[in-house]
Amino acid sequence: MEDTKNIEEKIRKGRLGESIDKEVKDQLNRIESKIDELMQIIKESLLEENPRRTNPRINPTNPKSESNISLEELNARLDRFM
Repeated sequence: MEDTKNIEEKIRKGRLGESIDKEVKDQLNRIESKIDELMQIIKESLLEENPRRTNPRINPTNPKSESNISLEELNARLDRFM
C-alpha cells in the first residue's frame, strides 16, 4: 500500500518519468559498455588466430578495407536498433 502511495506521489510531482528515463539511459550505457567489451574480445580473438589481420585487406575495386565496411554495417544496424 505504501508503494502505491509513493508511486502516486511521484506521478503527481512528475518525478516518475524522470526516474524511468534515467533508468533506461543507465541500461543503454551498460549495454553499450558490454558491446564495446565484446567487440574488443572478438578483435583480440581474431588477432590471436591470424596475426596478419592487423593489416586489413584492400579490395582494388573498393578501396575501403573489409573491416571498415563491416564496422559501418554494424553501426548502421545499431542505429536502426536504437
